Amino acid sequence: MATKRRSKGTGCISKTSGGIYYFYWSDANGKRKKKTLRTRNRSEALERAADFEKGITAKDRADVIHEAAKARGIINERQLPFDNVWNEYLATRPTCATGTKENHLRHLTRFINWVKSNHANLTSFTQIDDDLAIDYFDELWNTGISAATQIYHRASLLAITNAIGRKFRIERNPFQSVERKKDEQQTRQALTTGQINELLENTGTDAELYILLMLGAYAGMRLKDAALLQWQDVDLKSQTIKYRPYKTRRQNKIAELEIKIDLLRALCNLDAKPGGYVLPGIAEQYQNNYTSLKKSLLKIIATVAPNHNHNGAMQRVQTRTATGYHGLRHYFCTTCANNGTPLAKVAAWTGDQMKTLGKYYIRGENSKGAIEKALQIAAPAEPERDQLKKLADTLPINEIKNILNYISASQG
Repeated sequence: MATKRRSKGTGCISKTSGGIYYFYWSDANGKRKKKTLRTRNRSEALERAADFEKGITAKDRADVIHEAAKARGIINERQLPFDNVWNEYLATRPTCATGTKENHLRHLTRFINWVKSNHANLTSFTQIDDDLAIDYFDELWNTGISAATQIYHRASLLAITNAIGRKFRIERNPFQSVERKKDEQQTRQALTTGQINELLENTGTDAELYILLMLGAYAGMRLKDAALLQWQDVDLKSQTIKYRPYKTRRQNKIAELEIKIDLLRALCNLDAKPGGYVLPGIAEQYQNNYTSLKKSLLKIIATVAPNHNHNGAMQRVQTRTATGYHGLRHYFCTTCANNGTPLAKVAAWTGDQMKTLGKYYIRGENSKGAIEKALQIAAPAEPERDQLKKLADTLPINEIKNILNYISASQG
């Protein structure tokens, strides 16, 4: 219940169930209004209310002039029912990606539901003001969302309001008044060449784990793409892997790269089943218990690269480790860039955009020449006889037999 501390007509303060103090008053037209004081301390609330009270009279005078202007037709405020906002936004023909539109719709729906629940008297999107926008994001922040989530949510509502603002004469985007939280998310760190070599040596006799790690470090594949890689995407004859990354599948991006010779040897030792997974054991674990697989990989990688939080930052809900399986992808891209490999080529190998590679994946400095070791490509596969001659100096005889058997079987 509000506790009045001023004479009648000058407003009062009240604390919500969440502990935040608000200032309530009635404008010159008798309309009830409120403003968040953004504090849980009563003394601070009283001080802020007193400061805000000084501007009420002048603001109310301006409101009276504004209402008079509307009545005379000088100002034409168009109404936009909340249920029509999304269709109006789509009518502007936004050029953002499908995934971005889905995020926009989700964020808009959450905001509108909040308005309907907390401000039932509002009927038009054009009635949203700075105070209401701030109130919404204050409550959203108090749910424990991360800074990144707040940033994306704010960006969606800004984009939608900007798009429809001209048609509905929204002179100032109310979501501009919402403070953008500082995203202190832990960034991924690329492993070093020495750590990669040690990591591979530590796999012992686990062939699937060895190949899984090599697909990340020497092919730049994300965990899902590597774990669910199928034999139909692997051509041992031409020594290439050609697949469609899951993350960018809707964009029809294709990643294609040549197979490093060490990876080729390991693949040839597996039981290739047409239409099946290259790593059936890993694939089953990924599909049935992704969290368990992720944790086991973190534990393995931590043996060579402890997950220390290098900048002391963490998310409010969860903490991202500095190194993980994705660090192998960072290693691959970083070694490519440090060796002078054109980003266009790296983008083709990873199925990513050059802009994304430069922004997120190029980390630190690796030793000169690391890319030659990481991307040591076997000789052209055809004719097979020339290929086997070039491999004969390094491959054990049983592996040569495996390759010959595979080639013979694939030729029918």
